[in-house]
Amino acid sequence: MSCNHCEIPVCVENCPVGAMNKGKDNGVVDIVKEKCIGCQRCVKTCPYGAPKYLGNKIKKVGKCNLCVDLLQKGEEPVCVSACIMRALHFGDLKDLIKNHGPLEDIIGLPNYHITRPSFTVKSKKYSLRNP
Repeated sequence: MSCNHCEIPVCVENCPVGAMNKGKDNGVVDIVKEKCIGCQRCVKTCPYGAPKYLGNKIKKVGKCNLCVDLLQKGEEPVCVSACIMRALHFGDLKDLIKNHGPLEDIIGLPNYHITRPSFTVKSKKYSLRNP
């Protein structure tokens, strides 16, 4: 699962060296790679498993940064623009909730009240009968 850029990111709270941070202006949870010591506390505390230890040569943690460099240019994250099914959307969270509904407890995901992830899911309604 990709990073959810939570409102209350436990990965940031648990980083002992301040390498994990949440942008005040854009809400993006990011890693300052030069500060990361590879202790993996963020990996162990993130309920979504977003930060990954890049052990072989780097020995640091990496994760989605919402393509912050593209956001600064007014562009969408690559995952959104590359999604051939147009299932991913990016924008103001309030607008996304208005259009897609609020995030609710979804089987398989941690309780969203813990970290308040900055995404919403519009689940498809399935019927047990054939159409």
